[in-house]
Amino acid sequence: MRLRECAEMIRMRRRRVPRRAFPRFAGMLWRIGAAEAPPGALLYSIHPWIVSAEKLKRETGWQPRHTSRETFVETMRAHSKLDGRAA
Repeated sequence: MRLRECAEMIRMRRRRVPRRAFPRFAGMLWRIGAAEAPPGALLYSIHPWIVSAEKLKRETGWQPRHTSRETFVETMRAHSKLDGRAA
């Protein structure tokens, strides 16, 4: 899922911040309690990890029980950021 799609699902407004100002802005939000993640973790939204679980599935037989979307929806509901509306 892309960040835009996640934000739309929980009705969160997105704002553009110049890349050079991002670390300082993220730090300020963290210090005043307006961010849910520390500044270092926010960098994953700029440079997300994209991995394949194919080798894990092939070598161990493991199969995920939920999709990324299902996991996101459940997590957001657990944090009261998504009500019972269709996701």
